[in-house]
Amino acid sequence: MKLNWGDLVLHRLIAHEVPRTDPQGSPELSDEDRAPNTQIENFFRERMTGSLNESGIDVVFDPAADRTVKDGIEELLPAPKKLVTISQALARRLYSVQNRQNTAGLLVIAVGTIQSRGAVCILKLEHEEGIRVVELTDKGVRTFNLEYLNTLVLTRRTRVFKVGLFVAGKPIYARVSDEQFGRGANRGVANFYLRDFLGCRFATAPEVQTEQFLRSAQQFINEDVRDPEKRARYEQALLAELNSQDDGIRPRQFAQKHIDTAAERQQFVNRVEHADLPIDLIPKSLAMIGNTIKRIQMRFENGTTINAHSDLVGKEIQLTGLDDGRTRVVMEDVLTRINPRG
Repeated sequence: MKLNWGDLVLHRLIAHEVPRTDPQGSPELSDEDRAPNTQIENFFRERMTGSLNESGIDVVFDPAADRTVKDGIEELLPAPKKLVTISQALARRLYSVQNRQNTAGLLVIAVGTIQSRGAVCILKLEHEEGIRVVELTDKGVRTFNLEYLNTLVLTRRTRVFKVGLFVAGKPIYARVSDEQFGRGANRGVANFYLRDFLGCRFATAPEVQTEQFLRSAQQFINEDVRDPEKRARYEQALLAELNSQDDGIRPRQFAQKHIDTAAERQQFVNRVEHADLPIDLIPKSLAMIGNTIKRIQMRFENGTTINAHSDLVGKEIQLTGLDDGRTRVVMEDVLTRINPRG
């Protein structure tokens, strides 16, 4: 599902205090929700957009995991008036799966719409321990301090630790980010949050998406690019990207950095999108391709095959396109051995 996060509209929200886990403790729960003012709505929309773009990963509910969040989301999407009771159950669940190493925070849950679809947002925000956010009113109702939330928003320094967006559909679309785990290519989601709390798993295994990306990129290089020097250079960049220490692949950024023309960049992006892959961030795992991306192989019509380390192409091995469509290959090195081969 392709969504523009900037179209998110928040109608109601509620905040609960989730302190560090203590055997004798419990979360501080609010008993009423509020309509956000413009500042708060803009803050959450901007921070969610940045986090989901930079660090977001598509996820699905895991049938083998706890159903607390799944059941709550399924009930809340068509019935947003149940925000208070369902959000309380989610706050209790988060508190129960955290340990003392997990930071205290505010669990903010909001209901709204995005592109005419119902949406539920789950955010864990930085919260200084010792400051009470949930207070008891004169009427005996526990509610969160909206002024304190305003203060957090106005400072612009408040960290949004974790984000989850769930959008109505069949199945429900879900995207999650965890900035405590990392941003950009180093993104991920803490297992306790992804599986134990949300009851989710990655929508597609990272090793499958990585292999699909490699195939899409190879189709672009071999079918869309005609210049042999470019093909070799793009292949070098592709292998360097896959063999890097980064945990993620960013196709759009790769195209901007390594592909020469706007037309070729669009062709590359089209190949990636045609494979139903995200163009901003793909989780990376080399489990399925690790043995195939160590060297470059070049095959020619006359049956000749050249296998070489990618660093040699453009240096010891030079490729030049000729006017008749053939490729001139020049290699300078010391010949050490010749063997027969069938």
